[in-house]
Formats: sequence, structure tokens, C-alpha cells
Amino acid sequence: MRFFPPVIIFLLFLVGVGSYLGIVVSPPDALQKDAQKIMYIHVPSAWVGLSFMFFTAVFSVIYLLKKRGWADDFAWSFAKIGSLFTAIAIITGSIWAKPIWGTWWVWEARLTTTLLLFLIYIGYILLGVEKSAREKSKRARAILSVVGASNVPIVWFSVKIWRTLHQEYSIVREGGPSIHPDMLKILVYNIAVVFALAISVAIYGGVKSYSKILLRFHQQKKQP
Repeated sequence: MRFFPPVIIFLLFLVGVGSYLGIVVSPPDALQKDAQKIMYIHVPSAWVGLSFMFFTAVFSVIYLLKKRGWADDFAWSFAKIGSLFTAIAIITGSIWAKPIWGTWWVWEARLTTTLLLFLIYIGYILLGVEKSAREKSKRARAILSVVGASNVPIVWFSVKIWRTLHQEYSIVREGGPSIHPDMLKILVYNIAVVFALAISVAIYGGVKSYSKILLRFHQQKKQP
């Protein structure tokens, strides 16, 4: 438990370095100019938001099948962090869209399915926001997270399934990445450190929550 805070602080520093590289060091895009630099925040946040719904669902399924309390604690922690990064992805995406598309929001496939993902996150959190309700809503939250995970592939493939304003894949695509190597290096770095930070915070939250439950359990056993 004690090593988590220093690790998280160090990762925050690395994220700060990545933000500096993206905003100051990276070259401007040939077409979008400096507006494109928000990519270094937007893309890592979107990847965390998408993947953390899968993590939440995996832990939730473990709870449903094995009734392990720790699994629900980790699902809860990953959902909170995932919802935060999904919100950041939506906000930064809107900021990016304004100068490029001329509007903050368009009801196209990628944006709409991402908003649906965020609403599922919010629904999951609202079901357990009160500690008294969290215990009773474990099954409902687990089922909702599985629904959320089923939406993740739809978000990912939406730019292929439908005609959308949102650009197609820039990194994971046939023929290799479509962005300049200098931009790609900084983007991959930001994805790595943001993902490491998010994972560390989520695991720390899950361990901390479960440790409190174990402590209360042992204290109750000691009482006459």
C-alpha cells in the first residue's frame, strides 16, 4: 500500500512531461495546425475510457460467478477512473472539434456511442454512490458493466461501420500508422504513461477499498 503514492506521483510527473512534449515540442499538423495537439490528451483518455469498461466487466463477471468481494471493489475502482477519462475524452474531443468541424458536437456514430459509454459509466456509479446501496446493487452493477463492455467494440469500429465525421484509426491500421513519426513517438509515450497512471490509481483504489473491508471484518470477529 505504501509504495502506491510515490509511484502515482512519479507517473503524474511523466504525464506532465508528456503534456509538455505534446503541446510544446511536437510539430504542428500540416492541416489542423496547433489544434491537433489536443490529440495527446484526447487519444490516451479515450483508450483508457474504453479499456477500463472491459476491466470493470471482467471483475464484475468474477464477482457474479465466484461471489468474490474483492472483484466488486476492483470493478468499482476501475469504473470510477474509466468514467473520469471518458469524460476527459469527450470534453477534449469537443474542444478539438470546434475549430476543425466548426461545432462542439455532432450526433455522429463515434461521438454518440462514446457518450452512451459514458452514460453507462454514470449509471454504474449512481447505483453504488451510497455505501449502503453499493452492497445491494452489486449484481445490477455487474450486469450493467457487461452491457457497457459490449458497447466498446461498437465505439471502436464505429468509424468503419458508419460514415462519420470522426477520423479513422491513426495508429492501429492496415499499412501502419498514418501520422508523422515524430508525432507518433510522443503520442505512444503519452498513451503509455497515462495508461500506467490510470491503472495504478485504479488498483490502489481497489486494494484500499478491500483492505478497509477486511479490517472491519477482523474487528467484528474480535468483538465478543
